[in-house]
Amino acid sequence: MALKLRPTGLSSGIDKDRPDYIVCSGQWDIGRIYQTRGGPENMRWFWSMTVNGPMTRSDRVATLEEAKAGVKECWEAWKAWAKLEEVE
Repeated sequence: MALKLRPTGLSSGIDKDRPDYIVCSGQWDIGRIYQTRGGPENMRWFWSMTVNGPMTRSDRVATLEEAKAGVKECWEAWKAWAKLEEVE
């Protein structure tokens, strides 16, 4: 099942125009991706997973595409660790 991004609707004030997404797999909210303010360009996007396990569960990267790839890689590693398969 493909991961989907859904706006969080959490941002307000000065950050209301910054991208901020919940990452979903089916009905599960599995993570979050958002654009940070300030800092180096190579750390402009933050991604994190809401699952526990022995894999990397968050990172800061340069682009939204890299953040999506990080979440997908972590999600695949978590499913393997948890011995779960997605049903289409």
